[in-house]
Amino acid sequence: MLMFLTIITFAAFYFAVESKKINLVYIDTFIVGFFLIPLVPVMLELSCEAIYPLNGSFAVGMLLSGATLFTVIMG
Repeated sequence: MLMFLTIITFAAFYFAVESKKINLVYIDTFIVGFFLIPLVPVMLELSCEAIYPLNGSFAVGMLLSGATLFTVIMG
């Protein structure tokens, strides 16, 4: 349910940015953060559960290095 609400709020954020109404963007950013911040530990736990025989730090390291690589490419 948390992932579903995050996807919906990200879609609403796109339309808020396209509307160019700054108050709507601020409100939607708050809502996206409200659903996205709790999603991070849930996704880390799911990734650790998915690769169970391996160490959990492997999954966390891969996720964080992937995010860092994406940030470097976009920067």
